[in-house]
Amino acid sequence: MKHTTMLLLCFCVVHFITQAQQCENSIYNFKEGATWQLSHFDTKDKPQGYTTFTLSNISAVDSGFKAQLHKTSFNDKNKEFGVADFNLQCTNGDFTIDMQSVISEKQFESYRKSDFKILKQDALLFPKVMEIRAKLPNGQLNGELDTDDGTKAGKVFYETTERSVLKKESITVPAGTFECYKISTKVHSVTTIAGVKLNYDYVLIEWYAYGAGVVRSETYKKDKLEIYSVLTKFSK
Repeated sequence: MKHTTMLLLCFCVVHFITQAQQCENSIYNFKEGATWQLSHFDTKDKPQGYTTFTLSNISAVDSGFKAQLHKTSFNDKNKEFGVADFNLQCTNGDFTIDMQSVISEKQFESYRKSDFKILKQDALLFPKVMEIRAKLPNGQLNGELDTDDGTKAGKVFYETTERSVLKKESITVPAGTFECYKISTKVHSVTTIAGVKLNYDYVLIEWYAYGAGVVRSETYKKDKLEIYSVLTKFSK
C-alpha cells in the first residue's frame, strides 16, 4: 500500500512537471505575479497612454493550467480609465484567451462612462505550434452597457474574422528583442444605443512571442494606421 501511494505521488509530480513544461512556452508564461506593460502611440509617435497586465490565480486543470490576466488602462495624462479581467488557459501547450482581448483601447475608453458587462464570449486559440499562413479559429462576443442606475444603455457585439499567421520575424521593442509570430485579425464591432447601430471595423496586426504575449500591436481602420502599441516592461 505504501509502495502504491509513493508511485501515485511520483506520477502526480511528474504529471504536474510535464504540464508546467508544456505551458512554459505558451503565448503567456504561467508565472504567478508576472507583469507586462504596453505603451500606446499615435501615428506621430506621441504617447497615448499605456496598459498594465498582471497574471494571477493560476491553478492546474486537466493537461494544463488556467489563470486570470488583470488589465488596467491609463490615458495620456496617466489617469486610469478602465480595468478588465481576462481568462487564460493552457491545455497541452495550446493557449486560449478571452475574446475581449481584441477590443481596442479606443473602444475600451469609450465605455468608461458605462458599466460594460460581457454576456457571452468565445476564447481565441493560439496553438502550441504556429504555422505560417495558418488560419486560426474566429470568435464572437456579446455584451451590454449599463448606466450608473442600472438602466440598459446599449448592446455591444464583436466578431473576429480572417485570423491568420502571416510570418515569423524578430522585432525589437523597449522591453527587448523577441522572436515573434505576426498575426492579422479583422474585427467587426457594433454598438447599439437607443436603436442606433454604430459600426467600428478595424484590423489588428499583432506580434506574439511565446512566453511574452503581445510584443507589438497595430490598429488599422480602412488600411490607415490609427494607433500602435509596444511592450515597454516585462517581468516573468
